[in-house]
Amino acid sequence: MRRDVIIGFMVSILIHGGTLYGDKLINFKVNRGKGAAMKAGVAATDADILVFLDADLIGLRPEHVEDLVAPVKSRRYEMAVGSFRGGRYLTDLAQRVTPNISGQRAIRRGTFEQIPGLEHSRYGVEIAITRFCRLFRVKTQIVLISGVTHPMKEQKLGYMRGLLSRGKMYTQIIKILLDPRKPKRVRPRLSAKSLPHLLRKLVSTERKPQRNNTAAMWLYRTERKWHKRREDFKVNVKRKRRLP
Repeated sequence: MRRDVIIGFMVSILIHGGTLYGDKLINFKVNRGKGAAMKAGVAATDADILVFLDADLIGLRPEHVEDLVAPVKSRRYEMAVGSFRGGRYLTDLAQRVTPNISGQRAIRRGTFEQIPGLEHSRYGVEIAITRFCRLFRVKTQIVLISGVTHPMKEQKLGYMRGLLSRGKMYTQIIKILLDPRKPKRVRPRLSAKSLPHLLRKLVSTERKPQRNNTAAMWLYRTERKWHKRREDFKVNVKRKRRLP
């Protein structure tokens, strides 16, 4: 598990088969909101499954995180949303009424990176994610998290500051809800690392009608030859360095 803590928000990223290997602290000079914090945490890791957890959870145990990740890890779902049960009456009620604003989520990187405008959504980031997943029919599972809760804003900040903070949060959420524009997919940019995967996909598509002498097949074979030559060159360089 890897944690990225950014301006009061904790972005927890669980790597398949990974272990806890240290924390990374990313500081912004200006608080750009929760959405920007989540984007920065994702940019700092190469994990395939992203897990986002609130930093002030009470009663959270490792098995809760495992239960949250399980539906996405099994590839049956693209996203899992955690919902509190049995922690505190008010938080349980809020999660029952509005489960879509839960900050406890596991989502595949490929899905998360397609969602537009998260860096500007601030507290409305969960609603922005939910809107996108509903529009594009992303398979989502609600996971009950028993015995977990978090302190209310009025407890953390005092009554007046907490009330103002809560009003600010709901204002940002309503702003996303009332936005009439439909979200559009962010298409991933083609990079050198994704080129072999793209070529393999083209070749597998053209193999079905038994067309083996196509341009895609030639490109794929050429790329594999270049890759082999590059690896052989690296091996030869290492051998020469070892020689006295």
